[in-house]
Amino acid sequence: MPDLIITPNRNTTSNPSIRFVGLSAGVSALNPSASSIALQVLPEGQVAFIGSAGSLFSITDALTGVVMSVGDITGLPILEVNSNDSVVMGTYGTNALVVSGTKVGIGTSSPNEALTVVGNISATGTIYASGGAGTSGYSGYSGRSGYSGYSGYSGIGTSGYSGYSGYSGISGYSGYSGISGFSGYSGYSGISGFSGYSGYSGISGFSGYSGYSGIGTSGFSGFSGFSGAAGGGGGISGPNVSAISLGSVTGATTINYSTANYFAATAIGNVTWTISNSPSAGYAGGFILELTNGGSYTMIWPTTTRWPGGVASTLTTSGTDIIVFSTNDNGADWRALLSMADSK
Repeated sequence: MPDLIITPNRNTTSNPSIRFVGLSAGVSALNPSASSIALQVLPEGQVAFIGSAGSLFSITDALTGVVMSVGDITGLPILEVNSNDSVVMGTYGTNALVVSGTKVGIGTSSPNEALTVVGNISATGTIYASGGAGTSGYSGYSGRSGYSGYSGYSGIGTSGYSGYSGYSGISGYSGYSGISGFSGYSGYSGISGFSGYSGYSGISGFSGYSGYSGIGTSGFSGFSGFSGAAGGGGGISGPNVSAISLGSVTGATTINYSTANYFAATAIGNVTWTISNSPSAGYAGGFILELTNGGSYTMIWPTTTRWPGGVASTLTTSGTDIIVFSTNDNGADWRALLSMADSK
């Protein structure tokens, strides 16, 4: 038998309650303030503290539904503890924070993972993920062995760049291993070229196609003449090509074709590339870019860059890649190829 039983007043149907009244002017036990709090016993074993706007706190021994509730000043619950091992917090009806068993939901009443968020996430620190290693991806097409390249412009009277050593294929996608390139006619060994015209000092002169390497005799020895114009080739000297180090690059970065044919750079941020002073109309030319850590950042290439399949090659995040560029239309189209990925 309990020591204290609270029952309704006689001749009333109201639930029994105890009212707590603080000391203030005009307040008495018979005339309680509207802001006083009542402890009220409700049906089904529920006990609640009732304020002027509604329930502030309630608890029940019911086996289903809400076991405990805390309300705001309007009487709406902002914390509910349920019999199904779930806790709901925040503005009523929004599921601002829900703990359901061992899972937490934000913006949802039914989290299906350890943490389920419906809505945007803003974070100022680092978010770490310890998930699986992921899939290794396609090994890719092994690619063409490439053209053996122009023997190069002879430079002013000299032999020009020795040519691109062949597009070794797409080295991330191993490249199209297939067509080994035209072995070509080696050419007529006869015509040794016009030794005459010393040429315009701007046109570097064709040192002659070294020949398509296989069938026949030894190939055009090339027009040794036209000593060529010194200007169109971007710093060619003999069998070597001039090289420039761009150093650490980020943001807008220009490759000035007229200054060199080999550029080296290390990316330390996102880079927007520009190519200036392309070969003159009617001439072909190219350059090599040695790029370190290009895959760690976003590389924005000129809109005239043409990659195999129309998709820029994937670069190495921590290592050095060799990229070859060539054009024969005054830079309207720069053909680009990842010649060597992660060069060691």
